[in-house]
Amino acid sequence: HHNGWQDAPLPTGFQVEHSRKKALQVLSRQEVACLYNTIDLIYYRFQLSYRTTYQLTTKLILDLCYGCGLRKREVYRLRIGDVDFDKRYIHIRQGKNYRDRLVPMTASVCASIQTYVYQYRRELQHKRPGFVYPFHYCVIDSSFRRLVQYCDDSILQNKAPSPHTLRHSIATHLLQGGMNIEQIAHFLGHSTLESTKLYTHIINEQL
Repeated sequence: HHNGWQDAPLPTGFQVEHSRKKALQVLSRQEVACLYNTIDLIYYRFQLSYRTTYQLTTKLILDLCYGCGLRKREVYRLRIGDVDFDKRYIHIRQGKNYRDRLVPMTASVCASIQTYVYQYRRELQHKRPGFVYPFHYCVIDSSFRRLVQYCDDSILQNKAPSPHTLRHSIATHLLQGGMNIEQIAHFLGHSTLESTKLYTHIINEQL
C-alpha cells in the first residue's frame, strides 16, 4: 500500500520544460502557509504508522526547499552528517557550479528536520541510508504535486508550482523582509549577483 512513492511516474519532457519556463514564479507567504496546513490531509488512506512518516517526509521538502532555499538535487543529495543541529546550519557540498556553502536554519525549521531525522526517518532506515531524504529523486516532485492537489486554493493550484518555486519564494520573501542581496546570493549559493537580482524584478512587478 505504500509502494506508490517508488512507482511515481517520471515527469515528461513537456513538464520539465514547462517548469523551466515558470522558473521565476513565486508563492505568497499565505500560499506557502496553505501548503504547510495541507500536510495533514495527504496520504489519509495509509495506515497511521505510515501516514505520519510520509506526511512529514512531504513537510521535509517544504522545510528544505522553502525554509532553507535548497535546490531539489541538493535535497536529494543531503546527508544526515551534513546537518548540524547544534549550530543550526546545513553544509551543502558541491552544489551548482561546485560551490560549497553553509545554509542557516531557523529554530523551527531545525527542530522540524531534527524530529524527522531522529524520530520518523528510522521507519525508512533501509531506504538510502545516510541520506536525509529517503525516496527516489522523482518522488520529490510527485509528492509535492499531491500536496498542491489537496490544498484548498484554486489560485495556488492554477500556478502549478514546483519544489523550485519554493526556492524562488523564500528568496523573494527575504528580499521583501529587508535582507540585502549579497546575503541572499550566499544563502542560495549563486555564483554571481546577476542571478539574485532577478528577484528584485519580481518585487518591482508586484508593486
